[in-house]
Parts: sequence; structure tokens; C-alpha cells
Amino acid sequence: MRGILRKVEKAVLDNAATALEITQSIKSFVDTGVVDMAVLLTNTKADDAALEKIKQALVISVDALALVDKCKDAVLPKDKIACLVEALVKLSPNVRDGVLIKLASILTAHLSGNAERQSFYDALTQAVYTAEK
Repeated sequence: MRGILRKVEKAVLDNAATALEITQSIKSFVDTGVVDMAVLLTNTKADDAALEKIKQALVISVDALALVDKCKDAVLPKDKIACLVEALVKLSPNVRDGVLIKLASILTAHLSGNAERQSFYDALTQAVYTAEK
């Protein structure tokens, strides 16, 4: 697993790690019922410009995930995340974890400029997640 990860650009690996940090925060929101965009992005090691890019990618990723159609109607990033959390709460824990991994994968793709096929980001995100366990 780690051998495969060594062949991936550091920037893409960093994007995957950031995406996984964000989805872990979302998971904790689901568990606690508290949704706060500032808290969501506080744990990332990004500067202001990067945080803005993350917010934009998160909005796009939540829409691409299409878990709940009404989430697409939310305009503000905090409203999109609140809608997503509301939908995740209704899922079983195993399905929720799968949805969050897919969200991290879509987010990684957007943070990396969609330079590769989505299946690459799916495999990469799963590999980074597994390597961190």
C-alpha cells in the first residue's frame, strides 16, 4: 500500500489527507449534532487562500455527491454542510462511512484540479485512509 502511495505526487496526497480530515470533522458533527463551518476547517493546515479553495471544493463535492437533492438548493457552504450532516444522520453507520469516503474522494479530485479520472481519486483516498489506520 505504502509503495503505491510513494508514486503519487505529494500535493495530491496532501489533498487526500485534507479531504479525509474534513470528512472526519463532518463525521464528528454527525455524532455530536453540532455543525460549524469554522470548526470544520480549523483542523486543516491551510492558509486563507487554501481554505477558500477548500470551501469551494466542498460545495461542489456535496452537490456532486447528490446524497439529498435539497442540499443542492443550499447556497452557503455552511448550509450545504448542515444539509449533508442532516442526511448522514439518517444513514446506518456503515453506509455513512462509505458516503464520507466518497465525499473525501470527490473533494480530493476537486482540490487536485481533476487532473486524473475519478476512479484514481477513489483508490487513492481509500489507500490514504487505510494507511492512516
